[in-house]
Amino acid sequence: MIKKIAVIPNREKDPDLIYTKQVEERLLYHGCKVVVDDIEGAECVIIIGGDGSLLHAARYTAPLGIPMFCINLGRLGYMTELEIDELPMMDGLFNGNYTVEERMMLSVEIIRGEAVIGHMNALNDAVICSSKVSRMIDVNLFCGDSLVGHYRADGLICATPTGSTAYSLSAGGSVIDPQVGCICVTPICSHSLRAKPMIFNDQSILKIQDNQTAHGKLFVSVDGDEHYCLDRNDMVRISKSCMTTRLIRLKKNRFYDILNKKMSE
Repeated sequence: MIKKIAVIPNREKDPDLIYTKQVEERLLYHGCKVVVDDIEGAECVIIIGGDGSLLHAARYTAPLGIPMFCINLGRLGYMTELEIDELPMMDGLFNGNYTVEERMMLSVEIIRGEAVIGHMNALNDAVICSSKVSRMIDVNLFCGDSLVGHYRADGLICATPTGSTAYSLSAGGSVIDPQVGCICVTPICSHSLRAKPMIFNDQSILKIQDNQTAHGKLFVSVDGDEHYCLDRNDMVRISKSCMTTRLIRLKKNRFYDILNKKMSE
């Protein structure tokens, strides 16, 4: 039985903590110790918000191996587990009626010369774009030591299967079952008819190298939250992370149910 749960509220979407208190009351009813905004020693983390809130929390829960689930107060909620009117289903946490799903993450490294000067982990994606608005990028993509292609586009998205339903999908990428191990690379508004999304196996090591001759720097955004500005000769190396995000599932076939519902809107 779970004895200690951390609750992370979203104070923009729940400014008066009305929904947060409802969650706390249900957990306390089951004799669970509840802490707010402190995941240390927690056996489970409940996020109250949306996909963005979950992505942010994953940065802290993944290194500790703490499973989490999200109660949706947002609009889409691809990764969230419950809607706010489904709180009674939380009882499954205390009767063992749940599963824990492992979601692949990306390791995103910034290479300068021979040194790794930056390292981030992504649950959704890493996006390479120009540091200047409306400026096209010019990059080479390698898989290992093999040149995959040359891209002139508004940007390049490297996504996990989880991230395939986010920015990558909007840019024309494929929807990928989250249990498939792969990395999807999707160009954003490519200036070539031949540039299409590509899917690599999860053992691939992808390298993105600046090929620009014009003045301007590249910019890397990880899960839409962490950002890095690159120098001219920096390289971005992307591979499967040794960490995973652990998601508690109280429902079956949640991914396809959400996909069908949201895609029809």
